[in-house]
Amino acid sequence: MQVSHITTDVDWPNGKPGDNAMVLADSWAESQVKTSLDYAHGDGFWTYMCGALNYQIEHHLFPGISQYYLPEIAPIVKKTCQEYNIPYR
Repeated sequence: MQVSHITTDVDWPNGKPGDNAMVLADSWAESQVKTSLDYAHGDGFWTYMCGALNYQIEHHLFPGISQYYLPEIAPIVKKTCQEYNIPYR
């Protein structure tokens, strides 16, 4: 397993030309969730070996939070994604 954004399992942002920059259809947070992929939740070995980057979605949403808390945040993020009908991978 590897942490990667280059996979067919995630969305690739499609923007449209704006005045001076690319304008994305999704909000920043929605884009972070759609373009990231989590794996091996609950597996202490992989969480340790990759520094909790198996919680990639949470890492992108909350980059300033210690990696040790990402497993605790994941169920909240997953539930919120379900409430807003955003795919959580």
